[in-house]
Amino acid sequence: MASSLQERRKWNELEAYIQSQMHAYAIPGASIAVSKNSQLVYSQGFGYRDLDQKLPVTKDTIFGVASITKSFTALAIMHMHDQKQLSIEDPVVQYLPQFSLRGGNTDKVTIAHLLSHTTGVPPLRRCVQLDGFNEHLNYLRNGDYESFAEPGNYFSYCNDTFLVLGAIIEKVSGQSYRAYMTEKLLKPLGLTRSTYDVDRLERLENVSIPYVYNKEKNRQEAVAWPKLGNYEVGGGIRSTAIDLIAYGRLYTDPSFRSARFPIRERVLKSMWRPLIEANYVSSYGYALQAVSNYEGKTLVGHGGSQPGVSSYFGFIPEEDTVIVVLLNCSDAPAEDLWRAVANVTLDLPLEQSMVEDNEYTMADKEKKRLLGAYFVREGNGEVQISEESGRLAITMDGRKLKLRAENATTLVIEETGKPLTFYLSEDGIAWGVRVGLRMFLRK
Repeated sequence: MASSLQERRKWNELEAYIQSQMHAYAIPGASIAVSKNSQLVYSQGFGYRDLDQKLPVTKDTIFGVASITKSFTALAIMHMHDQKQLSIEDPVVQYLPQFSLRGGNTDKVTIAHLLSHTTGVPPLRRCVQLDGFNEHLNYLRNGDYESFAEPGNYFSYCNDTFLVLGAIIEKVSGQSYRAYMTEKLLKPLGLTRSTYDVDRLERLENVSIPYVYNKEKNRQEAVAWPKLGNYEVGGGIRSTAIDLIAYGRLYTDPSFRSARFPIRERVLKSMWRPLIEANYVSSYGYALQAVSNYEGKTLVGHGGSQPGVSSYFGFIPEEDTVIVVLLNCSDAPAEDLWRAVANVTLDLPLEQSMVEDNEYTMADKEKKRLLGAYFVREGNGEVQISEESGRLAITMDGRKLKLRAENATTLVIEETGKPLTFYLSEDGIAWGVRVGLRMFLRK
């Protein structure tokens, strides 16, 4: 009895935290689910899927999942690799002779580089109007950008190179990307409320409305589901917390995997092995990010963000635990909520962070080499690193935030705990900084 009361108290504390975060970020609705040992142990809807009609979120409410989709695409490629239909070490040009990157060593780019965002291409301006993969390959061949590194040297999230995997799936399978993913992955896994088809959402019940915050009017406003075009390869699935729990079982439950989507465990685990540093606390594999030693456990996951969508999916393999957080608005802390849920399941303090609070005093020379403006073409993003009264700060999205030094090339945003990793040229001046998962280049 005492144990069950303690368990309920633990979830009550979590729910209070979730409610506080929803209030702080004006989050309309949230769906959260947890499974352990292949059993659903928690599922709860918070707030509204439709603010105007005050329709509540449930465990079966459909949300956008955005870039969680990337792990589905990567899984399809890894299955093809396991079936010897391709090898992830094959050069991309073996399947797509027209593939070419500007300023990069195209012949060296492998399927593995696409999977791991290590092609050396920075985030690019989105072109959702492109019709089909051939037009996108032309965009990569002739676009206004330059590769910043040789393939395999650095990690930087790039939607435009990742979606080339869709073209490879079409080439190898002889089917359209969407048809292949639906027939070979969504259906066998029993994900009956998951779809790439936005039009299908109009025929389904219990679908969330996406919201974007209007700062001038100080309120969330409904928006249409974003048009994605080729980018559906990396962000096109709409799903539910319960469907994604089932999807997560593929990674944690060998019997479920054997029955629904056979793939060798060694091949599957390679998706989250530490392949390349994402930041100083985590690594990136094939469309999955991992923290290798979080109180002795491995946290594996991937987030997603689109207009009207914030999401995070992940699992703790040693605990056979899957956790899903889905929100129907932009710019909300889905990953932070996910980590809070993970802390509760691991009996850790609710707000325990992955970032260690190390003390490092930067010399003036070390500070100066980081100062300046950095940009990405995707969304015309820009950040400015400045110094005032001996303190470093970052200006991003119209806000100036304080920074503290973790080491000589890592700064941490004090308000969010998010790390920034700087990369120095031979003259000691930073040429780039990774903000989140994206490499911003010095202007």
